Amino acid sequence: MSEVTNLISGITPNDKKIELFADRNIKKVFFIQNGKTQPFSKLNNEAKSNLLELLLNDDVAMRHLAHLPLSVALEVFVMHCFGAADNQTDIYEDNSIGNIETSACTAVCHCNTWKSKKIMVNGSYVTPREMQLLRLLASDYPDKQIAMMLDISQSTVDTHKANLMRKLHVNSKAGIITTAIKLNLLNI
Repeated sequence: MSEVTNLISGITPNDKKIELFADRNIKKVFFIQNGKTQPFSKLNNEAKSNLLELLLNDDVAMRHLAHLPLSVALEVFVMHCFGAADNQTDIYEDNSIGNIETSACTAVCHCNTWKSKKIMVNGSYVTPREMQLLRLLASDYPDKQIAMMLDISQSTVDTHKANLMRKLHVNSKAGIITTAIKLNLLNI
């Protein structure tokens, strides 16, 4: 029998890695470790400290969350940066932090502008606006409607699409979406 791979971190007993995930309806974060699900408040202090360091180093996120008590701001930050249950480890056994998830939020969420969510693809950064456009393209909105939704011109939509094609090394809208899925920039 072959071994199962790509399980969610922490889902099996004795798996000390951690998967963070959010229930967006109640705006709460949970984690899975050692086969058990627990609330974010029970996360070990070293892991919380490492997550807090990410937040404190992101001046844009800090400005957006400044009105909240720090413990609440941290949970909101984690919800936006690690809130999708996936098979990419969020916190390793040594409490180091994994990659921030870029696709956990909506196209127009303010977290798309946070520095923590910078995405490097083929040596170029994908801008927050390009990520917004990418999510809307994947939702199959016509370009004209995307322009209205983002309050930009049709030619600016075309410029962002051209930039995405260049950065992803593709030459079509379908190529943008397919490659973005392969690179985990989009969840399907």
